[in-house]
Formats: sequence, C-alpha cells, structure tokens
Amino acid sequence: MKTLLLFFNILIILLTLGSYCAPYILPTSSYLFPVLSLFTPILLLVNVIFVLIWIVKKKKYAVYSLLTLLLGIGVIKRHYNFFPKTQENSEEGTVLRVSSININSGQYLRKDKNTLDDEKMRQFFKWSDGQNGTDIILAQEKRYFGQLLLDSVLQSRFTRHGNDTIGTGIYTTLPIVDKGFLRVGGNTNYAAWADLRKDDKVVRVYSFHGSSNMISKASNKLIKAPAVSSKKLSKEVKSLFENYAKYSEQRNQQYDVLIEHIKKSPNPVILGGDFNDVPQSFLYQRIGQQFDDVFTSVGKGIGVTYKGPIPGLRIDYVFVDQTIKPLSFKKETYDISDHYPIMAEVIIQ
Repeated sequence: MKTLLLFFNILIILLTLGSYCAPYILPTSSYLFPVLSLFTPILLLVNVIFVLIWIVKKKKYAVYSLLTLLLGIGVIKRHYNFFPKTQENSEEGTVLRVSSININSGQYLRKDKNTLDDEKMRQFFKWSDGQNGTDIILAQEKRYFGQLLLDSVLQSRFTRHGNDTIGTGIYTTLPIVDKGFLRVGGNTNYAAWADLRKDDKVVRVYSFHGSSNMISKASNKLIKAPAVSSKKLSKEVKSLFENYAKYSEQRNQQYDVLIEHIKKSPNPVILGGDFNDVPQSFLYQRIGQQFDDVFTSVGKGIGVTYKGPIPGLRIDYVFVDQTIKPLSFKKETYDISDHYPIMAEVIIQ
C-alpha cells in the first residue's frame, strides 16, 4: 500500500513540475503542457493532500510534495492568493472602478427556451444594482439576447460601445474620447477598445475575449456518457486535449495583433475580459511581461472564475500597465453566467 501511494505521489509531483514548465513552452510544441496548465490547481491541491497523508503516517516522504509546493509559490499565488499586498488609497491620482462579465449570450439566465429563470434574474438585477459607482464594464459574449439583457439594466446609467453582432463591448459612465474595434481573428473575431476620460486623465481600456476552446459541450458529454471502449475513450480525450492546444495557439496569435495595437496607445492601458486561458498558460506568461494581474497584486482568496467541467479555472482577468496602480480586486459570486463577474479598482497617477 505504501509503495503504491508513493508511486502516485511521485506521478503527481512529475505532472505538477510539468505544469510549472507550461508557461515557457509553445502550445504548438506539445498538447501535453497546455493540458497540464489546465489541471494546475488540482495538482497543487493533491500535493497538499499527500503532504498531510505522509505527516499522519509519520513518513519522511511528505518532504517531496512539500518541496514541490515550495518551488511553485509564485504559481500558487496565481490561483490562491491568501496573502495579497496591502494597498491604501493614499496616493494622489484618479481612481477607476472596472468590472468585467462574460454574459454567455444570456443563455445561462434561461430556464428553458421560452422562460427566464426567476432566481437567476433576481441575481442579475442585484449584480446590476452593484454597478452603481462603476466607471467601466467590459462585456464579452454579449451578442443578441445578452446585449438586450445588459442594455435593459445598464443603458439608463451607462453608454454602450458595441453592437449586437460583436460579442465584446464596453459600457461606461465616462466621456468617450475615441473608440473602435480591433479584428484579432480566432473564433471571437473582435476586441473592443475605448479611450475614456475621468477628471484630467485619459485611459485606454480593452475588452478582450480569447478564442473559445470549443470543448465544453464535448467534455460535458464525455463526463456524462464516457465511451464504452478504452480505445475510443482514449481517442476522444486525446482529441479534446489537441483542440485545447490548438486554440491556445490561436489565442496567442490574437494577442500578437492586440499587443501591436496596445503599443501605439498614447494613454495608460487597462486590458480585461475572458481570456480563455489559465494563469499557467504560455499566453498569461506573455501578458505578465508587460502587465500586472490585479488579482495577484491585491486580490484575495480563490481565483476561480469559470464554472466548467474542470474545477479551479481562472480565465477572467483585469490587467494594468506599469503606470497604473492596482488598488482592489473582487470576484463576485452572482449566479448569472457560467463565469463569475469580477471587479477591480485601480489608480491612474
């Protein structure tokens, strides 16, 4: 029993170390590393469990997983931030409150094809009420019915930049100095951007939706009705993983277009939305070279933002450039989408 337990412990350690490498390896090199990045939160928790098991058994093997966790201190903070930096609004500057929500085209709020879910709609209205005082709302997957829902609760207070055929958009209470859409390709096509003025400061904000992995339905189906034969099951799982690596590369290509546009911005930049990539991804590593993740700077708690078939995923972010100071971050728990809404406060100095 001890030998078998140690074998699985070592296997988990190797997979965890592989996930640590994922941000530095191109998604096209191997689908293994993008997939390991998806399971990083689970692998970290399993290592914690192994530490506790070996401590209870009074075995020295606890040190193996403990060292693995210590090697990944920075990785842990990207998913579970229990010791954020303490930030006080003591510096001069303009405070901006920014929200982001993937509204899932409003489909999550339906009970069936013709009926809205009363409890979810109640939470939707509560979320809307909580936006009083928010300067900017970055919206993704809002097209058609989603936009109608957002307009119904926001347009009396916010100006919308976007239309019902483009999934990304921006709602704001601030004067719009300039605005546009950037064709980034992929299966989400466009990012929305706007230069917004508050006090004497102008900031450029981007609402971005990274290419969807197109695997949620397939993975849910696989979980509910796995293939009978091990050969067929292996083939279906491999196909899912290869698809994820494919769309990981697509999101990096989208970011290539996006970053070139960002470099030309005359104003400080806030970049937020549903990136469809996790903190251990190659894409996140690239973004982190030029932007601060507000969650890892000042957020607190468990960073999960997506209610998908794989637990523990954080794929919704607010990033700011080096001239902007993160002040606070909150993940809201309203049950209004398959994504949790997020909210950040930052200071433009």
